Amino acid sequence: EMCKKVTLGVLGLVLVGGLLFGGKVIPYVQTAFHKVKSSAQDSVPISFQIDAAKAQLAKIDPEIKQMVWQIAKEKAEVKKLAARLEKADSELGKQYKEMMTLREHVGSGEEFYVGTNGKAYTNERVEEDLRHRFTMYQTAEKTRDKSAKILKLRKSSLDSALSKLDEAKTQQRELEIQIENLAARHRMNEVVSTASQINID
Repeated sequence: EMCKKVTLGVLGLVLVGGLLFGGKVIPYVQTAFHKVKSSAQDSVPISFQIDAAKAQLAKIDPEIKQMVWQIAKEKAEVKKLAARLEKADSELGKQYKEMMTLREHVGSGEEFYVGTNGKAYTNERVEEDLRHRFTMYQTAEKTRDKSAKILKLRKSSLDSALSKLDEAKTQQRELEIQIENLAARHRMNEVVSTASQINID
């Protein structure tokens, strides 16, 4: 039953792994396959099953470490992208406010506009500046929207990867427990075998 769970979990791991980690999880898939195959053979000596399970555990461990490293790296990139997006939103808000100030002036009917630098500008100059600002604002807004979509996708991918990492760690622990159980059975068999060879007078 545990082996079936491992196999189903690995299929999900491959999907996310292919997106965020490339093909590095393939050895883990092969490990799970061999685990199912070997543990289904009850006739195989327990000592051999223990050795096989330990070999499989040795393959899983570096895969998980690689996933942890990749996730940490992706977290840092997502954090940077989120910071840039926040800065872009702030800048867009500032630009919008400045455009609204110029637009209100144009609609006020006043002949000149006095800028923050103390200089006076004609309405014609203000309208020209407003058109230029609006064009730049639209371009910046499109760039911001693209960045937001990218951030959303990367967050989604990261969340899926974190979920699959948790599943992989659970499967790793299940394999460790299996090894412990096999070792206990092996010791018990040795005790029984030794006891059966003792001749009691």
